[in-house]
Amino acid sequence: MEGEFFTAKLNLSPKIIQIYTNSDKNSSGMEQLKKTVIVNSLKKIFTYEEVVGKNKNIQKYSCLQIDEKKEIINSDVYIKFKNAKTNLLNGYESVIESSHENKGIFWPNEYLHELKPKMKQCLYELKDAYPILNQVVVNTKDDDVKKNLPGNGNFGHGRKYLLDSEKIEGYLLNSESVIDFNRNYFFYYNNDNERLFISIKYGEEIFKRIILDIQEKINGSNSDIGKINIIPIYNALKVENSYKNVTFEVVYPNNPHRTKSINRVLDKPFEKSEATQIDVKLHSDGSSDNHKFSATMINELADIFFGSKFGYLKSIKSDRRNITNGEIKRTFIDQNNDDEGDE
Repeated sequence: MEGEFFTAKLNLSPKIIQIYTNSDKNSSGMEQLKKTVIVNSLKKIFTYEEVVGKNKNIQKYSCLQIDEKKEIINSDVYIKFKNAKTNLLNGYESVIESSHENKGIFWPNEYLHELKPKMKQCLYELKDAYPILNQVVVNTKDDDVKKNLPGNGNFGHGRKYLLDSEKIEGYLLNSESVIDFNRNYFFYYNNDNERLFISIKYGEEIFKRIILDIQEKINGSNSDIGKINIIPIYNALKVENSYKNVTFEVVYPNNPHRTKSINRVLDKPFEKSEATQIDVKLHSDGSSDNHKFSATMINELADIFFGSKFGYLKSIKSDRRNITNGEIKRTFIDQNNDDEGDE
């Protein structure tokens, strides 16, 4: 492994960190999180490849999303899922048809006690085997698939399982799914500092899409690290103009000791929230330029309170528009020399 890489930071929620560190009193708990819990979660979601070199903290992971669809469709767990879905769907349709004839709904015992539990179990096993499908279920709206079910999926028992099944099959069988990433990718994770490295050969825009894709896969996987936030690390993140409304998107740092200065300017300290991100908003009631927040003031807040160079400041926005200019940090890595240094 040798080359230049864009650098990002994986940040955990305060809830997960407190579970393992016992309110920052247990330093070994943080080591366990970084070197074991995060690593095991990544290995469950992505393909792990051993890296040959002196730095044993760096690991390689890859995503082969298009190939994974074929693997899922050909797997035994998917075939069991398909059979269970077909049986439940046939039973669901029969109940709806008979309801029109009898002017009432009757759910047979076989449907309630055999077909429905079987579908539940098969759906769980499929999502457990392929965590990306959790993301598919979460990110696809019920309204997008209801029309595929008898009675528009408006009838009770088994409805949720059938809706989730339609979402999964729609993803697997649609080659142009919006969740698809248009190329396979790989990344490196350093379990010493929770940093991700993505080759600069991908380009800056693809880099941003890759870290968003990694974040969504982890957040949809029900892994032991819970909901996370991945943000680029910038050499500098600056604002050039004055603004009336300013919002700082602040990500929780993976170090309980680093929260003290951040909490001084937050209405609600991170420790009181389960969120991985908190928005800090500044608003001026005045209408003239004299009542705007100057670029100097905004940049000082970013640098002093939020430490953007450490990767805890995700962005600065005004009226939902990103107003920052920044150069993403590049890291040169040479595994032969145990070297991980800035550009």
